[in-house]
This record gives sequence, C-alpha cells and structure tokens, in this order.
Amino acid sequence: MVARIFTTVAAVLAVSALAAQPKLAVRFGILVAGSDGQAEFVETAQVPNVVGQTYGWIATIEPLRDPFTWTEELRLPKPPLEWDVVEGAAVAVSDDRTAARTSGVVLPTENEFSSFWTITPGDPNGPYLLIVKVSDGVVAEFTFNVVTAQ
Repeated sequence: MVARIFTTVAAVLAVSALAAQPKLAVRFGILVAGSDGQAEFVETAQVPNVVGQTYGWIATIEPLRDPFTWTEELRLPKPPLEWDVVEGAAVAVSDDRTAARTSGVVLPTENEFSSFWTITPGDPNGPYLLIVKVSDGVVAEFTFNVVTAQ
C-alpha cells in the first residue's frame, strides 16, 4: 500500500512577471523527527522501507502573477500490495499498478509547494522514479531507492 500526503505552504509574495517556465528549486528527501519533535526534511536518495516513513519533494518558486499546475509521476519497481490513494481528478494509478500520477495548482500567493508519500506495508524495495512537471515541462527527476531498514 502506498499512501499519499499533499501539502502546500503559502507565503505572501511580491508580484513579478509570469515566465514561460518559472524558476524552481526542487529537492527530494525524507521527513524525520527532529530533536524538538518537529518533522525535518532531510535530502537523501535512500528511503528506509519502514511503515510510516514519509518521502517526497519540496519546490521553491519565484513569485508569479498567475496560478499554474504541477504534476508528479511516481514509478515503483513493481506493484505494491495496495495503493492507499483515492483516485479522482487529481490522482490516477496506472493499469499495471506500478505508477501513480498526481496534480495540483499553485496560487500566486504561494512560493513553496510539495508532495509527500508514506511507506505502507507491502511497498517494494528497489529503485523508484519520481518526475515533477510544471506547466507540462519536466523540472525535476529523482531516482531513489527504497531499502530495507538497518
């Protein structure tokens, strides 16, 4: 079962001209509990296959005048036991159950957006691929490994 968590963080921004391809900084990693108990984002290409481990990406974008859409595709090495997602307009699972596509909208008042997944029982080990697109253009590809926890 693969579970999906989506978050968007809003911030107040100055308005700038809309570029054909906005400038983005996209990072991939996992969330771990910090010393203060708060979740901390740690960049890594190794995701422990531990139920509840959260992994995903965070994008920072320069201010834009208009809203825009983003999509992501998560490809697994083989189907999980179960996809723990609600399929609909924003989420679709491939017929062979090895990939899921999600999407969202970023408003002009936002300068950071993200998407996270959670390891659930039966998620396979191995190489995964995560592709992030903005306005139909690929802006980031992350290859990472889900590995047995040590």
